[in-house]
Amino acid sequence: MAEITVDEAVTRNCQALMTGNIAVIFADMTPEAMAKLATLGGGQLGGGAMMAGGMPQLTSYDVISRAQDGDDHLYDVQFRGAQSFGVKARWRELAGQWKLVDFDGYVVT
Repeated sequence: MAEITVDEAVTRNCQALMTGNIAVIFADMTPEAMAKLATLGGGQLGGGAMMAGGMPQLTSYDVISRAQDGDDHLYDVQFRGAQSFGVKARWRELAGQWKLVDFDGYVVT
């Protein structure tokens, strides 16, 4: 069983993205999710926000929705800043840790 809740893991990950803490962002991701990030235009999250080669400058984030799909927890999070974007993320507990297993970015207007 994970030491923290899925909500705490999502909050930690969002705060890491806000502050540019790449080590935490990547530690929260499965290898498959990292590979997906790498194939999306060199790390493009959505709305043009880039991870590789430069972190997006963000000012805030909001969890828009939460849902559960079997063992997976689905989060829709919108980030605001110089380039606003949203991420629909799928989290799963693996080996006692919450991991981001899949995601889809989208443009926030």
